[in-house]
Amino acid sequence: MATAEQVIKNAAKHIGVSGTDNIFNTWYWGFHCYDANQYPWCAAFQSYNAWEVGLSCTASASAAGFANQFTRVDDSEVQPGDYVIFNWDGRTDTGWADHIGLVEWFDHGSQYFGTIEGNTGWTAGGEV
Repeated sequence: MATAEQVIKNAAKHIGVSGTDNIFNTWYWGFHCYDANQYPWCAAFQSYNAWEVGLSCTASASAAGFANQFTRVDDSEVQPGDYVIFNWDGRTDTGWADHIGLVEWFDHGSQYFGTIEGNTGWTAGGEV
């Protein structure tokens, strides 16, 4: 089983990969994905990263589908290597998530954290 440090280090090596026609989508879907504005691939990136380091989980293109395979923890217990799901539209349904990231660091004093995510930034189709 991979350590949190290994998962983070592996994810970090993909920083800068951009667009939808990337290794994560090709791995997940089995074909090239060229539509830069239609496919949010944050969960495909996290799935690929987990697979690449040997985590035992099922690949998913859904942020909630991927995150729901792991034990939920209280915000006060978050550690590097945990996944965080984002809910930007105010839904209270925990079965839905708008986005997912891998916690790289967490400052329990300030409650600030940093993540490594897929499908972010200003590049067409997003970037890691």
